[in-house]
Amino acid sequence: MEFICTIDWAVISGVASSIIAGISLIVACKALNKSTKQAEEATKQRKETEQYNRLSIKPLLKPNYRFVPDNPDLQLATYYELQVYLRNYGLGVAKINTVFFYVDDKKINGCKNTNHTAATRVITELSSMQSQTIQLEPVGEMIEPKTEHIILAIRYKIGSEYLNERLHNIERLKIEVEYESLYGEIDNCFFKKKKNNS
Repeated sequence: MEFICTIDWAVISGVASSIIAGISLIVACKALNKSTKQAEEATKQRKETEQYNRLSIKPLLKPNYRFVPDNPDLQLATYYELQVYLRNYGLGVAKINTVFFYVDDKKINGCKNTNHTAATRVITELSSMQSQTIQLEPVGEMIEPKTEHIILAIRYKIGSEYLNERLHNIERLKIEVEYESLYGEIDNCFFKKKKNNS
């Protein structure tokens, strides 16, 4: 008996095409999986970079105060200036959104913008003696890193009779400042000197 084998090339071609298509599908799936993982890794890295950038340019405002004579030689000085200022200890620029003043925990109206009325009201509330404001709150100002900006300055005459008023007034004053980073992240800082019990 003779065994005759006939080859149906059409069937073999179809099977070979199916095998090649299957292998191509497997290779394509693996390539898609790899590119998806690479895209996820790139997205993760981009988010980490953005977070790092946000932190690396974040402003950090701290308020403080000082009394500065108009002349370093105190014998020649005619007044002291109470300066309340903001210092940017962060690495990014801070934009001042709002400044609110409180005297004896009472909010002074009109302090949301840079008009003279707000500073005048603070002076009126703080001082029974002759004093004068020379600086307004910096709403809208940009404070660069490692710099400071005076938000309120009050001049007092030199003399021991004015010393207690200066010290008492700084304890009565509270200031609330809202600022934002270049990314639009909002933060707040507060100024309030603790009372001396001496």
